[in-house]
Amino acid sequence: MFDVFPPNAVGQIWLMNADGSNQHQVLKDSAYGEYIPSFAPDGKTLVFSRCPATGSKGCGIYRAQTDGTGLAPVTISPPGVVDFSPLYSPDGRKIAFVSFERGGILIAIYLMNADGSDIHELTPPWVGGDCPSWSPDGEKIAFASNGCVGDHGAGFVRNEELWVINGDGTGLTRLTHNNDDWHGYLKSPHDSVPSWSPQQNAITFARSSPSLTSSAIYIINPDSSGLRRVLKLPGTPPGGFELHGKRGSAGSRQTLVQQLKRIEKGGSDPQWGAEPSR
Repeated sequence: MFDVFPPNAVGQIWLMNADGSNQHQVLKDSAYGEYIPSFAPDGKTLVFSRCPATGSKGCGIYRAQTDGTGLAPVTISPPGVVDFSPLYSPDGRKIAFVSFERGGILIAIYLMNADGSDIHELTPPWVGGDCPSWSPDGEKIAFASNGCVGDHGAGFVRNEELWVINGDGTGLTRLTHNNDDWHGYLKSPHDSVPSWSPQQNAITFARSSPSLTSSAIYIINPDSSGLRRVLKLPGTPPGGFELHGKRGSAGSRQTLVQQLKRIEKGGSDPQWGAEPSR
């Protein structure tokens, strides 16, 4: 499942098989754009942000079946409020999502029941929570801080970092430290889009360079130890690269790159479906 952005058109949700075959659009309504989809644990239901193509109304969280039927709102957002990045908990009972301007808060991560009831703020306003990722046991959420980038040149916003919080709002823990001795938005790395390993012993994330001209994939342990780079794109320096904290040879770099396979040109925000039943 992924987003497609055709020229002069709004976002569209598409599905495909893991090998890139059977690509097809889920919803076809030019009056709305659909963004940042994710699967329910059963693999039969999608949840996503839906925004009017024109006008000033807000973006709400919607659900639909994978065949495009059963479209229904989960949140009804007031004008100016944008609900984004919904993600089911592993047991399917709750949904974490990001909301902009909800209740006067610039950006925060919220939780709600899967039916849209009991919406409540999870991350405190000052941390600017964005990009939530549930731990496999459903007890914790990893996220990026400082989600609203604002005016970089004026230095109004600090760089993105990784944090972890318990599902009940306790245990807020900072994993990366890009704001120590902060000297401006384009002076330190930017960490975003965390994702837990299935074993729950590591979190992978994207780290962009201070100038935002290059990115790399990093891994860190949930206790903030073991930070290491596993892949750099683009502009990997000649002579090798770092793999799990060790310098790799040109041969090992070729082996890693050969594992990368493009299965769709132009898509964004990919999400795996549920494991097929046996």
